[in-house]
Amino acid sequence: MSSFKITNRYATALIELSIQEKSLNDVSNELELIKKSIKDSRELTLFLQSPILKSQKKKDILTKIFSGKVSNLTMKFLNLVIDRNRTPLILEIIDHFFELRDKHLGIINVAVRSAAKFDKNQSEDLTKQLESYTNKKVKINFSLDSSLKGGFVVQLGDTVLDASLRHQLDLLKSKFLHGSEELN
Repeated sequence: MSSFKITNRYATALIELSIQEKSLNDVSNELELIKKSIKDSRELTLFLQSPILKSQKKKDILTKIFSGKVSNLTMKFLNLVIDRNRTPLILEIIDHFFELRDKHLGIINVAVRSAAKFDKNQSEDLTKQLESYTNKKVKINFSLDSSLKGGFVVQLGDTVLDASLRHQLDLLKSKFLHGSEELN
């Protein structure tokens, strides 16, 4: 079975259960904590991925680490993942859970690469424009791209909105070469 099918199955089950129990926000926060803990600790990552360690040992350690920090639902989820030997996929499952959560909440994730850092007003204006464009709530991930000489590039799923200086100059060049009468 492909890893996508596996991660989709586990993430879908967890999202449906957390929605049913009205604990989507809590489970999301707990999964953020778990994801951060795994990413920040090389030892924890290696421990979870070890095929040598018994499932019960992994469950005991995770219970000690996250006891009092995560709900019973999240702990049961972790135990299920361990029992089914899916711990090497735990971060992928968590990431897929967040994708499904955002889809459920009507949030679209947008990547913006820019030549310079956006200030607060610019990022708020861009967010409003993108929310108007998509008719959804937008969560933007900004990154600097030194290959851009000016402007920015927005990626909404498969759609790319290119407002970079390079793209604008290419459009202007094309208009000159093809004799377009409309130059704005």
